[in-house]
Amino acid sequence: MVAQEGINNFRVQAKLAVLDKQFHKAEAILIQHDEIEEAMAMYQELHRWDESIKIAEKKNHPDVREFKENYFQWLLETNQEAKAAEVKEREGDYTTAISLYLKGGLPAKAANVVSSFNVSVPQDQLEKISGSLTASGMHERAGDFFEKMNILDRAMDSYVRGHAFRKAVDLARRAFPSHVVTLEEEWGDWLVSQKQLDLSIEHYVQAGIFNKAIEAALNARKWNRAVQLVQNQPPEISRPYYKQIAKHYAEVRQLDLAEKYYVNAGEFVEAFEMYVRANKWDQAYQVISRYLPESEYTMLYVQEARKFEEEGDYKNAERMYLAANEPDLAINIYRKAKQYDHMIRLVTKFRKDLLKDTHQHLAQQLDVEGNLKQAEHHYIEGGAW
Repeated sequence: MVAQEGINNFRVQAKLAVLDKQFHKAEAILIQHDEIEEAMAMYQELHRWDESIKIAEKKNHPDVREFKENYFQWLLETNQEAKAAEVKEREGDYTTAISLYLKGGLPAKAANVVSSFNVSVPQDQLEKISGSLTASGMHERAGDFFEKMNILDRAMDSYVRGHAFRKAVDLARRAFPSHVVTLEEEWGDWLVSQKQLDLSIEHYVQAGIFNKAIEAALNARKWNRAVQLVQNQPPEISRPYYKQIAKHYAEVRQLDLAEKYYVNAGEFVEAFEMYVRANKWDQAYQVISRYLPESEYTMLYVQEARKFEEEGDYKNAERMYLAANEPDLAINIYRKAKQYDHMIRLVTKFRKDLLKDTHQHLAQQLDVEGNLKQAEHHYIEGGAW
């Protein structure tokens, strides 16, 4: 029975609440039994002086001022300037609060006091606040502070230093309209440096720096946007970009688009070579014959044939030599490669008058090489047997 009374005792219940870290519950139990001093003492033991003072204020304790002063001194003695500043801010002593926030390394809170409560402070203290914000790397916050204080030129400088370009541009539109274009370009440059290429595009457009806008679009692989930007530029500017765009579409096998942009770039040969490599012979002929005279594209066929020949692609080399009306060069491919069946096939088709002589020369060559069976075949075909 005694034990039960002990558990039900309000002081025991308050103590249990404290042990369970339910401090407000403990406070409520004690105040319910008019134990004001004990509730305050509980918080003081926990070094929660502000909670203790709240009780004193709420209950109109006669020593509330003394409690506040003791608490403030304790905060200063324990180097809790930021907490002490909050106390002074709540009391409306803004000048002291500002000084303490600065001493506690919280310039943003000091700036907030100045701007929120429209506190008039000496110029040297304004400089301390802005200097502390800047030294802490809080350039955007410094810009906000200067703007609220209507020191707009310094606000602009701070925004730019902090790369807060949205605020800088907004301020420029209102106060420094001639700066907007430059800021848009700087914003784009900053985004590029941060690898945010796609976001930089429109800022360059706003600045009228179209070469940077196009390059950003290309590097961000925003091909449609790049085309939109390029097509509005004069040819001397657009051609290199069209070539880059065309190469992309060639790589992804959208050959019709690639052709279009190669043509816009004046790169007719590149369009032709693209189709050749893709075995699109009709398209290759159509594009090259449309834009180059026959004498030039005939030479081009020969050049392409030689590339194929060097790569060992004799079939396509033959095709290109014949397209250039150079059957002798095609025949020579197979002679050098000792692919005599193909050689004879072409001689039969294009140099029939030399067919017998060709068989005889081949027969003699093969005879010397000891390839008697093949030599016999060509001697017979050449009529020399």
